[in-house]
Amino acid sequence: MKDDVTQHERPAPVAVVICATPEPIVAAASDAVVVVPPRVPALQGEVLSGDELIQVSLKPSPWYIWFVSWRWVVSMALAAALIFVAKPAASVGYDAFLINSCIVVALGRVMYAVQQWASRHYYLTNRRVVGVSGVLRTDFRDCLLARVSVCQVRAAAYQRWLNLGSVQIRSADARSHAVNWNFVANPHKVHELLVRAIRRAQCGE
Repeated sequence: MKDDVTQHERPAPVAVVICATPEPIVAAASDAVVVVPPRVPALQGEVLSGDELIQVSLKPSPWYIWFVSWRWVVSMALAAALIFVAKPAASVGYDAFLINSCIVVALGRVMYAVQQWASRHYYLTNRRVVGVSGVLRTDFRDCLLARVSVCQVRAAAYQRWLNLGSVQIRSADARSHAVNWNFVANPHKVHELLVRAIRRAQCGE
């Protein structure tokens, strides 16, 4: 299964036009799920230089683990149920072996999803937006705040029910990859924090 979260629906994105006449944005800091760590060793040598400081650090919601692995879990559960009903009689204990194999595969996928979740980190510095992910190989993506052209929220129906969503940040440079903060809690509050940082960088607000 791909490391990236698959979007099941394509609702109209909530986009922001940078440097347009801003509407007042009010975000209660106590409600936003953000942490500002004093040190982030994994990022120190990668991105920080000079007077660059980490302002926000967060991770995807733990719901990420379920939503990237549920297909495997459900598939293995159905397979185990069919094996139990059919009860192959090729050899003694063969059905138990197959059922245990299904359980091992399902647990293995869940454990890998846990590792995927643990490896994902999203950072906002005073200069750029950063996304770090990857278990076997690190995928490092960043976008200068001064170059951001689009910052939008996307959320499928099942994500909205859980107050989850993905924030997509695109650079004005067409050659740059988008930075996606997937499965963040309180996505609209996170979006507001990003918009404020982008406006400060681009418009001096």
